[in-house]
Amino acid sequence: MKTINCLLVDDEPLARVQLRGLLEPEPGVRIAGEAGRMHEALELTARLKPDLLFLDVSMIGGGGFEILAALPDPPAVVFVTAHDQHAVRAFEVNAVEYLLKPVDAERLKVSLERVRNRSEAVPQPLEEDDMALLPLGASGHFVPVREILYIQADGHYSRVVLADGKHHLIRLAFHSWAERLPTAMFWQLGRGLIINRSRITSCSHATRSSELRFEGGAAPLVLGTAASKRLRALLPGSPHAPRTPAQLCQFPDDA
Repeated sequence: MKTINCLLVDDEPLARVQLRGLLEPEPGVRIAGEAGRMHEALELTARLKPDLLFLDVSMIGGGGFEILAALPDPPAVVFVTAHDQHAVRAFEVNAVEYLLKPVDAERLKVSLERVRNRSEAVPQPLEEDDMALLPLGASGHFVPVREILYIQADGHYSRVVLADGKHHLIRLAFHSWAERLPTAMFWQLGRGLIINRSRITSCSHATRSSELRFEGGAAPLVLGTAASKRLRALLPGSPHAPRTPAQLCQFPDDA
């Protein structure tokens, strides 16, 4: 069994003491060091090159995601959080390893085993009230599923547009979103576009295009001929509207 060298990062000394006490008896685990601030974590990560970081999500001066954003080549990560169960589900459905404070010994064993077998982590389908993880480079942050206005395919990436008007180019294939987003809220208008129907405020049609406006600060979205045709079929009152949610993701070859 390969030894996992760990770095513990938490601004609460007692939390580090507890985690260290649980990790030390674990076979194949070595604690390489501890950090209580972001700058310490970055320095120790660069110098010690640990295999695994235990990162507190929220710390004074920069928490787990901020630390990851500053690392050019981050190792494996287990987030440690004191957040409520709703936040914990955000970790679970996005296949992110986490530990809820106070750390449970059995849950820690599960996390260590999953780190050793990382291919086992499979994201679950998202629900309307869930939080979706946006992996931004080496970091990421959670956003409410409801705040996603639309997603466009961009090669092997996907462009996610949020209600605040911000665009994020995500290192995640478009089909991953199509398989996980709730079909009651999102409509797929082609092989490279998904829209949040619940956030549309107005829709105008031209001969070969349509323009969608959404709640929030995002610019209008102009649809091409195929997507515009698909949208018109989905609008209430259309004789071609699909009868079941599953039909929303079925397209002819020329869609």
